[in-house]
Amino acid sequence: MKEKLIRLLSKPQHAKVAAQLVKDYKLNPEDFPELQNIVSANSSHYFIKRAFKAPSHAEYMPLHKIEDLFTNNPRMLVLLIEELVQKGNLHQAQGGEPGVESIYFQKAAGVWHRHNLMHYQYSSQGLQREMANIIYDPDQDFLPPDIFGPLLEIPALRLPEDLVLHFISTEEDVELLKKLIGKPMIGMDSEWRPTMTKFDNMRPALLQLADETDGYLIDLVSLASNHVLDDVLTAIFTNPDSLCIGFSFKSDLDVFARHFPSMKFYKRFASFIDGQTYYGKVAIASNQSGLAKVCKHLLGEDMCKGE
Repeated sequence: MKEKLIRLLSKPQHAKVAAQLVKDYKLNPEDFPELQNIVSANSSHYFIKRAFKAPSHAEYMPLHKIEDLFTNNPRMLVLLIEELVQKGNLHQAQGGEPGVESIYFQKAAGVWHRHNLMHYQYSSQGLQREMANIIYDPDQDFLPPDIFGPLLEIPALRLPEDLVLHFISTEEDVELLKKLIGKPMIGMDSEWRPTMTKFDNMRPALLQLADETDGYLIDLVSLASNHVLDDVLTAIFTNPDSLCIGFSFKSDLDVFARHFPSMKFYKRFASFIDGQTYYGKVAIASNQSGLAKVCKHLLGEDMCKGE
């Protein structure tokens, strides 16, 4: 009965209600492909339209950023490709400048090939034919270099040039973290993978730790619930010689508790302070002051949150 009701409600005007019922009854969203398509379309169109705004527009978002957001969501990637193909066909039909229309086709083909969507069951036969007719040239599908640094055009705070960065994504990499045990001060922050549709669950994606010489980017997707990582992090955070410093970190701890109930690293710190709370006390400012504002006030420099 519940499933039948949800299928009856799987129409554009009732999709929000249907999606909420799927979540409330803890049903599998994959059992409702029509609803999945509607929800994905609504969410993806919000982002896709931003790619076609002027770069100077406040809502502009480059295509490669949108592609990154849609990664692991083939429905939304297919919708992105369909929009690019439609733009290419429109330019072609309007007699656009030679080569201009191919940019859209090449972008579409790039997404298609990078994510192996030729094997995706919900890509239409029409789209399959469109993609088969495009001779993909990677040189026409320009992707900006993946560089580490502030994205602001104005001067912004940078990490010291001699700081060594380590990416921790395997159990073997976790051994590197032991260098932090007993360090006098350890900075910490985390990033969460954004939810793209109502069916997605926000989850921790990256834990960032640093001392004065090294920074560590810990992949919490590949190392989720890993006991080796858990033991090393626990040793770092419970060492009495270390002061751990976060900024508005309580929400991060709450997310860890929801998603990593079998892990213990976030449950006890020998010594921890939250920079946001202490800034509110010494600067007579709101405890909700953001990190960029605090950096500007205390250091006199801008901080790029898009880094």
